[in-house]
Amino acid sequence: MKKLMTAGFFALLMSVASFVFSSSASAALDCVSLENSRKAMSDSIPYDWPIALYSTGSDVNVRSGPVVDQGEILDSLQAGDWVYAEEFTKEHYNGYPWAKVITEEGVRGYVNARYLGLIKDAMTRKERFEAAFQSSVFFDFDSLVGSYENIHGNGFGDLEATDRKFAGAEFKIAVGEYDMWAYCSRDLGESEGLNIRMWGASVVSSKQPAAGLRIGQKMDDRELAQFHRDMESIGWYYLPGENGLYWYRNREYLGELPDSKGFGFSCSNGVIDGIYWCNYPADN
Repeated sequence: MKKLMTAGFFALLMSVASFVFSSSASAALDCVSLENSRKAMSDSIPYDWPIALYSTGSDVNVRSGPVVDQGEILDSLQAGDWVYAEEFTKEHYNGYPWAKVITEEGVRGYVNARYLGLIKDAMTRKERFEAAFQSSVFFDFDSLVGSYENIHGNGFGDLEATDRKFAGAEFKIAVGEYDMWAYCSRDLGESEGLNIRMWGASVVSSKQPAAGLRIGQKMDDRELAQFHRDMESIGWYYLPGENGLYWYRNREYLGELPDSKGFGFSCSNGVIDGIYWCNYPADN
């Protein structure tokens, strides 16, 4: 009887182990299939829109390069944290490629795909567009400059007559290699870095996209209508009557409700010549 129980128990263990293994294998991020789907969808969804993933473990390193024993650890992810994958590398570690990502806080780096999972409906147009938006439009200074690998000007530039007007801004700071301007004021509260508060940002270079748009990009009526639908799909609403094309995060924004955010762009002869976003905080 003891031998039969042992054999039965062993068979049960093997069955459980087989189930766990097969479940883990099916849950693993299939980067090849993702890349193939991305290419197949490129006629209807821009290929360069990133893919939203989440961390499946705790203390998962975000590294400066696709290596383990070299390069700097830039950040760490906790279980459930989202990242936006721009591409997957040819280099592998433990059988998995590396995902070149940007975090929700603007940190750019590499995470081994072994520790990443695919969010629900990640390959739909809505989720791909939201990934493109969230990975490029940041409303705080630290995250914004982080997305440009912490390259920013060392001085505060005076506002000029030609600058866009952002309520509360006292000066501007160049971000990246003068790829955009951050419009800020001195923050009297406690904060890290330069102790500033960002009221808005304006893109001036075509190097990096913002919400899937680039300076110099052509925009016809059909493309504008699609962008409008994409914005509404993630909770942004158009406010007519402005000088340009603007959307607000708070649908009922009338200048009085707290913590509203705005995003807009301008066109000249069907070509985008300005992209910008701003904060409308409660105490403004």
